[in-house]
Amino acid sequence: MLLEVATFSIEAALIAAKAGADRIELCSSPSEGESLRGPV
Repeated sequence: MLLEVATFSIEAALIAAKAGADRIELCSSPSEGESLRGPV
C-alpha cells in the first residue's frame, strides 16, 4: 500500500517525507485543493 499525503507548506512536505510518505503533493490552498506542482 502506498501512502500519499497532501501538504500545504514545504515544512509539512519535509515532515511527510521523513515519516515515510510514498507520494507528496504540495497544494496551494486547503479549500481549493490545487497543486503548486506535481508530486514531490
